Amino acid sequence: MYESSVEFKMFEEIEQVKYSNLYYIQNKFYFFTTKQNVNLKSIKTLGCPEHTGNIDKEYYTIKPIVKYFDNYENLKNYTEKLNCIEYKKPTLYFSHYFEHNVAHGLYDALYPIYLCYLSFFDGDYEPFNMFVNVLIDPGGWCMPKKYIPTRFWVLNMFKDFCFNGEFIINSSQDSLNNIKFTTLLSGSCYGGISSVNKNFIMYGKDIFGLEKFRNRFLKTYDITPITRNKINIAIINSERYTEGERETLKKIIRPTK
Repeated sequence: MYESSVEFKMFEEIEQVKYSNLYYIQNKFYFFTTKQNVNLKSIKTLGCPEHTGNIDKEYYTIKPIVKYFDNYENLKNYTEKLNCIEYKKPTLYFSHYFEHNVAHGLYDALYPIYLCYLSFFDGDYEPFNMFVNVLIDPGGWCMPKKYIPTRFWVLNMFKDFCFNGEFIINSSQDSLNNIKFTTLLSGSCYGGISSVNKNFIMYGKDIFGLEKFRNRFLKTYDITPITRNKINIAIINSERYTEGERETLKKIIRPTK
């Protein structure tokens, strides 16, 4: 098959899309079709709040360019001349701020696109590919120097989560080979921890999204869950806390000892 097709879906409040036979040519997505009047929606690929004004919206949305052909044979011949690398496993396409820490990386970037995968596929532990659109905010917050290595740790965790699937990183400075995605999934808007739903609950509760997300990581790193009745709560001594907030946390901790 060479011709592109598309399926849009609304998962809770998140617009998602599944493309079949989508092409990435000279750093742009293309939808090849013989059908007239194809209308494609612009889908947001960012699961966290937008850094409005610093990065143009076109860098964290996907809306392929539609290229029409008179007939299927012309489409096929044109495609074969592109010499595309073909990725046959499902590919998850999303955006991620390079300066974001592990928490934002996992729950504002990775979790929303994993929900998109669960929305279209049933396999919890099947390998898939990732295509990460790395964003650098020229006027935004930057990782403190002593934490800079964590930027790459986050990307490595994304890669591990693929279960040996292909891992592609793209930024504005990169130039990639021509690619054919047999299946490409996208749609992350409002799916992250920074945009919980109206009931202050993470999206995906009804399909046990967080549990499946956790279990896939446990399997990724071969971690056996500890079974116990006692609940342990860890509070990170973050630099963001004021002295007053720290004192409040200490008061909460003391009665539990």
